[in-house]
Amino acid sequence: MVETLLAIPGAIHAIREILAGRNSDPRAVLAHLETMRSSLVKFAEIGPCLDEIRKLHQTLQKVDHVLDPCLRYFARATASGYFNPVKYPLGKARSLWELAKPHSINEFIDSLSSLQFVEDGLHVKTPTGIRRIPRWSLETRNLKERVDTAFYSIDQRPPGSPQDVLNVAESLRDLSHHIKTRMSAADQEIRDLAAEISKVLANLERGLNNGR
Repeated sequence: MVETLLAIPGAIHAIREILAGRNSDPRAVLAHLETMRSSLVKFAEIGPCLDEIRKLHQTLQKVDHVLDPCLRYFARATASGYFNPVKYPLGKARSLWELAKPHSINEFIDSLSSLQFVEDGLHVKTPTGIRRIPRWSLETRNLKERVDTAFYSIDQRPPGSPQDVLNVAESLRDLSHHIKTRMSAADQEIRDLAAEISKVLANLERGLNNGR
């Protein structure tokens, strides 16, 4: 992106020199104008990309808020240094999951297939065709299925063994940590992109002022 915008001052300077000549070549002017147009078009794409990252961060925040009690449940059950299934509120964890899954988790996972600016992505089939999703979204799906499997095991052998309760607790904890990690990554991406934009504009301003 830096190189893209820095081409603009050079194109402007070249056009000025061509027009200052007696026999200015219109084709040369058009070529430099096309360079400027292309640079501005590429820079304009940064806006939608930044907006997409911002929305992803907001969605991750929503999921993180819903899952956050799971970490408190796990901390309470492991306060003695080992996992105590008696102190883990399995009923609350199930209620939270049954509420969060359709309104937050599934909605979040489905939204990943609508992302347009995915650099490190995988192609997957969706109801609307082949789309690209972030590579890390596969881990999100696997962690979600792991939670479902843990609850299913308890339903098969109610009220569940201590190991079954531990599986639920660890699955929810790991999913919550995963969401926090992705939220932190999205936050850093926003910061990095904003810093890059600021740098580009500063360099462009210097280039225009110097008449390059």
